[in-house]
Amino acid sequence: MWLTAASRYVSHQLVMSAWRRKPVVLFTILAVMLLLLFVQYSQVVGEPRAPRISTSNGNNGFKDPEPPLQLQSHIVGFNAQPDRILSQQLPVNNNEPDGDETKGEQESTSQRGLGVIQNVKAKRPAYPSGPLDEPQTAPAGVPLHRIVHFDLKGAPPKISYIKKVLPIIKEAGATGVLLEYEDMFPYSGSLEFIRAGNAYKMAELEDLLRYITVDLKLHLIPLIQTFGHLEFVLKFEKYRHLREMDEFPAVICPSKNESFTVIKEMAKQIMALHSKYHVRYLHIGCDEVFHIGECNICNMRSKEELLLGHMAHVAEFVLKELKVIPLVWDDMMRNYSPEQLKRYRLHDLVEPMVWTYVKDVYRFIPYSNWVTFGEVFPYIWAASAFKGAFGETLTVPSAKGHLENNIAWVEVIEEQKAKFRGQFRGLVITGWQRYDHFATLAETFPAGFPSLILSLVTATAGRYSGKETEIRTQMSKLLNCNDPIRRLDLEGDEYLWNTVSRCMFPGAAVFRMTEAHRDTIKHANEYYDGVTIHKAWLTPYNVRRNFTFIDRIDQGLEEYPSVYYGVTALVNQAKEALRDVFDEYTVAEWIEQNIYPTVLKLENLKADAESMRFVMRARTWPKRPLPINPNLQRFRIGEREL
Repeated sequence: MWLTAASRYVSHQLVMSAWRRKPVVLFTILAVMLLLLFVQYSQVVGEPRAPRISTSNGNNGFKDPEPPLQLQSHIVGFNAQPDRILSQQLPVNNNEPDGDETKGEQESTSQRGLGVIQNVKAKRPAYPSGPLDEPQTAPAGVPLHRIVHFDLKGAPPKISYIKKVLPIIKEAGATGVLLEYEDMFPYSGSLEFIRAGNAYKMAELEDLLRYITVDLKLHLIPLIQTFGHLEFVLKFEKYRHLREMDEFPAVICPSKNESFTVIKEMAKQIMALHSKYHVRYLHIGCDEVFHIGECNICNMRSKEELLLGHMAHVAEFVLKELKVIPLVWDDMMRNYSPEQLKRYRLHDLVEPMVWTYVKDVYRFIPYSNWVTFGEVFPYIWAASAFKGAFGETLTVPSAKGHLENNIAWVEVIEEQKAKFRGQFRGLVITGWQRYDHFATLAETFPAGFPSLILSLVTATAGRYSGKETEIRTQMSKLLNCNDPIRRLDLEGDEYLWNTVSRCMFPGAAVFRMTEAHRDTIKHANEYYDGVTIHKAWLTPYNVRRNFTFIDRIDQGLEEYPSVYYGVTALVNQAKEALRDVFDEYTVAEWIEQNIYPTVLKLENLKADAESMRFVMRARTWPKRPLPINPNLQRFRIGEREL
């Protein structure tokens, strides 16, 4: 009873207090009501979806939250099958999207609240879905494969330039590319130190290889050296002990286990990248192994065992471990019999690539070699050239000479293909940039591009004779010529300077610059020789003796300003043209090799003349005979001087 009375009393006091404070109470009630309404609205609009039932066991029948969409899958291992790309992924393009693409993406984004992505193109796959089919048939006389070689060990072009020329090469008839990296590959780990300072970045190569295999659907063949031409590895102190001869860092010793360890690591790193693109072949080099059987271990073994045994050892690793077919240059096998080649199971391990770059193929690869190769190997390749074969320091190739080589190879392939029970795979058109790691630059790729197109179009046509009109039409189109090529005068225009002078193909400025280089350097040398050899007042003898006629020096220097200006202008022309294709190191090397010596020669000439002019201010000269040069006494000249 007393609790009830107390309760009533308290309630009465609270009501009376609230009544006296009406504004505060009303405000509190209003705030609570608004809060309740807001919470209720949020629960209705933002109600979570019911969990999706999973048919799999575990998790009590509920599916875990879906992970975010992955743009790329990580590929591990050789020839791994990449995950399929989901069609809902956003497109990733090399170029900026145009207005329509941007608008479409914005519209699709606005509908994501409904869980729907619309009007979005499927993402281009990062890797090909599988290896390209090998060509099985071709028109009469046409090689099945027409592969173009990119020699990246000297003057490596920018990736952007390579991507410009690749579609042209494909349209000209190429079925694939052979990439030779040497020290331009971004080796890592224990091999990181052998890569060049300007080596390609891995992301750059992935972009290029994707473009080759996915976009252009060209076959891809990487090349590494595994026997000779290993200067880029053996030149370092770390691997000096692996040289066959210490003074010649070209050939690796095939008798040391560590040699094979280094080669395996190189091949693994190359294939770790290229296997994503489903390559079928790995070229393992093995050409020009000039020094063999020289070290203390190797000199106890026969050259046959050293050469063929090492070749088989590397090939077996590539075939069994890396799961690709080894290709090998043929020159070190030419002097062996079928029995010797079979003894090392080379017929089961490799496919030879027979190379020579001359017009008369049979002069270097006689019929006896073809009989041997046909008896031993089911499959074989041939290799011609479009540049880098007729001179170590040329700046532009002979289109005529290289065309003759390619025509000869097309004919030889047609004649010899019946000897091989498998297939004559095709023709690789090589373009060498250096004769070896220590050599200076040969013709650059853009300087040889017209030669390449001429030879490639001819090989794709199956012959040159009777197809000249078709070939000229193709060249005009592929080289983007303002005027059609109406005549190919390879006798009078061996380098195609006149024929394609108005064509606008990628790197055309470099090609045209080579003609300016020829003319400018020739004129400068003629001027220099005229002043220092053919005229008698500014010769080395005059300079050493400070004995000359000032007026004659002035006459000799009248043409100097225009000659010197022409050479320095050539430097600027070469610099601008080369920078569109190559990095600054290559630009500098080409100019230092091909123009700078002439700059120095002219500047030294001017300095000698000014020095003599200064000495001649005395306006007096010694009487004859002039003293005998004491350096001639080593030839016993001057011992009887008066």
